Amino acid sequence: MVPFRSTPGVHAVYRGIWGVFDNPAGIAEIEAFSAGFSYHSQFMLKEMSEQAFALALPVKKVGCIGLGYHQFGYSLYKEQHAGLIYARSFGSVVSAGIRFDYVSTRFGNDYGEAGLFTGSAGIIARITEYLRVGVSIFNPQRSAMPDDKNVRYPAVMQAGLSWTFKGETAISIGVTKSSQQDKILQCGFRYQVSKRFLMHAAVSGGSDSFLFGYAFKISKIEIGMASGYHQQLGFSPRFLLTFKSK
Repeated sequence: MVPFRSTPGVHAVYRGIWGVFDNPAGIAEIEAFSAGFSYHSQFMLKEMSEQAFALALPVKKVGCIGLGYHQFGYSLYKEQHAGLIYARSFGSVVSAGIRFDYVSTRFGNDYGEAGLFTGSAGIIARITEYLRVGVSIFNPQRSAMPDDKNVRYPAVMQAGLSWTFKGETAISIGVTKSSQQDKILQCGFRYQVSKRFLMHAAVSGGSDSFLFGYAFKISKIEIGMASGYHQQLGFSPRFLLTFKSK
C-alpha cells in the first residue's frame, strides 16, 4: 500500500492540509485551523473508492498538530489509515514533521482484521526563495503484522523538489519508492490563473498515468476537482473540499 494521495503533483514537497497524508512537514506552515474532505473513485469502481478527512491546528510557539483518517475499499476488503501529526518550522529555511500511524486491513466477515502501529517522518527545506526540496519516509522499520511476523508492511520513501514562480504557480519533480514496488517518477505543474482559481496537472509512472484538475476558492472554502487517467483502465475522478478559518 502506498499512502493516500489527494491532489495531482509531487507529494514530498506538498505544503498544506493534505500534508497529513503526504510529507508530514507539509503542514508546518499552516497559519489557521484547516479541515478537508476528499473522495476518490479509482477507475470509477465503488469497490475501489477512497474517502479521507484531515484536520490541522497551528499552536503558537509550539508548531502545528494534525489528524488524518483514510479508508479504501468496501465491506469485503477494506484498508484504513489513521495518523496523528506534529510539525513545526525552524526559522524560514527548514520545516520538519513526524506522524504516528495506525494501519489496518480487513478481509470480509470470516477472515477478521489485522492492524499495526508505525510512524512517518519528513523534512522540507527552502534552498532559495523559489526552490524547495522535500524528503519523507513511511514505516521505515517495515513493521510486521501481529498475526504473521513473516508478513511485513512496506516502507515508502519519497523525495522531490519544486520551483515556485509568481504566486502559487509551481513546477515539481519527484520519486516514490516502496520496498515492495519499483520506483515511481512524478512531474507536477500548478498554475495560478487568478487569486481564486488554480489548475493542476501531473504525469506519473503509477496507476494514474496522467492527472489533471482545478480548484477555486469561495471565501474560506476551497473546492477542487481532479481526475487521473490510465490508458487501459480509464478515469479516476476525485473531489476535495477544504476549509480555512482565515
